[in-house]
Amino acid sequence: MPHSSSTAPSPDTLAALRDRLATAPNGVLEAVATETGVSLLAVTECLPDGLRAFAPGETAEAAMLDMAEWGTVTVLVHSADLVLECKGPLPRGQVGRGFYNLAGGSPSGGGPRDARAPPRAIPRRAPLGGAGRAPPRSSPPTGGAH
Repeated sequence: MPHSSSTAPSPDTLAALRDRLATAPNGVLEAVATETGVSLLAVTECLPDGLRAFAPGETAEAAMLDMAEWGTVTVLVHSADLVLECKGPLPRGQVGRGFYNLAGGSPSGGGPRDARAPPRAIPRRAPLGGAGRAPPRSSPPTGGAH
């Protein structure tokens, strides 16, 4: 996922960020981005290889259908004013009105924008404050790991 030359973090900044995330990958990524002055995408790119993957936006539906088979997952919604954690299976859904809409039967609802969206970053992380590691999952959809 290349950055434009006008917004690309320096190689030293990226190296320091990679070192930091190799040692402590379970921080709030948005906070790390703000603290280091780089984009959330840059932070995600600096996660160790086994903890992130990237996929083109047009594979969002296939990825969501795949995630519906994973069993219990934790969905985090994070903003400057909220960290919301929801645990449970992600139901299958379908594209409609520009979004992949999750069906009922889960504590999680809504869904991401469809294929018009930019490439997706897919982090795999242990729970915040958790000592465990992210559970295994199937390979990312077409587009593969970055």
